[in-house]
Amino acid sequence: MAVVRKALGSRSVVLAVGLVLGLGTTWAWAAIPNSASGRIVGCYPKTGAKVLRVIDYQAGQRCTASEVQVAWQADGLRFRGGWTATDDYFKGDVVTKSGTAYVARAASTNRTPPNVAFWAILAAQGPIGATGPAGTAGANGSIGATGPIGATGPAGATGATGPAGTNGTDGATGPAGPPGGRTLSDIAQLKWYPGRIANVGVGPFPSSVAFDGEFIWVVVPSSISDPDTINRLYKIDRTTNTVVATVPVGDDPRDVVFDGTNLWVSNNVDGTVSKVDPVTAAVVRVVTVGGGPNGMASDGSSVWVANAADSSVSEIEVASGDVVSTYSVGTVPYDIAFDGTWLWVTDIATGSVHKVDPATEATVTTIAVGDGPVAVATDGFNVWVANSTAGTISRISQLTGAIVATVPVGAADNPSGLAFDGTYVWVTLPGNGLTDGRICAISRTTNTCAGFVKLSLKPNGIAFDGTSLWVANTNSATVSRVRP
Repeated sequence: MAVVRKALGSRSVVLAVGLVLGLGTTWAWAAIPNSASGRIVGCYPKTGAKVLRVIDYQAGQRCTASEVQVAWQADGLRFRGGWTATDDYFKGDVVTKSGTAYVARAASTNRTPPNVAFWAILAAQGPIGATGPAGTAGANGSIGATGPIGATGPAGATGATGPAGTNGTDGATGPAGPPGGRTLSDIAQLKWYPGRIANVGVGPFPSSVAFDGEFIWVVVPSSISDPDTINRLYKIDRTTNTVVATVPVGDDPRDVVFDGTNLWVSNNVDGTVSKVDPVTAAVVRVVTVGGGPNGMASDGSSVWVANAADSSVSEIEVASGDVVSTYSVGTVPYDIAFDGTWLWVTDIATGSVHKVDPATEATVTTIAVGDGPVAVATDGFNVWVANSTAGTISRISQLTGAIVATVPVGAADNPSGLAFDGTYVWVTLPGNGLTDGRICAISRTTNTCAGFVKLSLKPNGIAFDGTSLWVANTNSATVSRVRP
């Protein structure tokens, strides 16, 4: 083989490469380098003597299985280091990228390997070799700064009881015990407790009670016996147990509720509701609703009114004071309660309670309770209904609408008012109105009256202020404050 080169700058160009091959009586020239690509191909043995054998790849010659094929440009390879996007590259330039060596097929700039139009793999990155042996340990570094204090660990076991200390001085003498001569019933009713019951005089026939967070408000309806005190809302100061203001409202007021800011009084004969400012103790608006408005409930945004005379419920928007809707419910809707989701409306004509969706105004279900359901209240999980004629209290699951229990309190007692103090459900029992009435504490554990408190004539409406119960005694023109 003969090779003739000519110097050209820093490169050498192969001008002629020939290899004369004897093929029988015929002589031929080998095409080395390849006349089309200008590449020289060689075979390198995998084992044994490491001697490169050049082959005529263009004529069909190939390396054997025991050899590795290598190729290079006839005009030589030039190593340019790691590939960059800003350098200019020429055919035959060799670069590295990501562990693989590439040789330029043609001149380029910013053509990232392995773009096959411009680059060919010269040597692919091999697999990661085995981890070498660990080196000898270096010298210990300097001690770092102290870290933050860790969280406190769990408390250890309680130690043994220490020796008893010396006796202290005698304490002050305690309050006197209950006086003698009391029956077990008196003691059970705490009748010996000083100031347990206080009576506040109001107008004749008080019926409904509400608490606004500071004062007690009592409705006194119409009375021909004392026209100067009828149709009033009485304001009672709890610190002095005295009436501090009276507010004239509509004809025959029946119920009073507090919405968080204002008081609302239903006027049965007028077919109206009076909105009262508790600070000024004055009526600030009168709203016309349905016929015979009686019981009411509020969630702070709306006030719902049971219109007994025209079988409907009216919804008043608190912010505007306007009636925004009136829809049919039952036959004679009498009292109403809101449990946070549903309205519960008693129907004294059918002895039932209607569960109403206030969003859709639809009656979801109707539950038969007892005759004369005149009052309804909720404890957050159950709805309690006072069935005056039947002499029972119905306990209804708010979730399922099923009657959980029926508590007998006596038909002669005519249960009429309900209040929840966080533990017991209290029921007013006016009886025949001619003898002293009483209130009953219903245990939600046993569904029975756990105890009674004797009051004045015909206790009716009842409310809880967080400490005391307030009961309107209809036939004695008083309101009783009871500490449970």
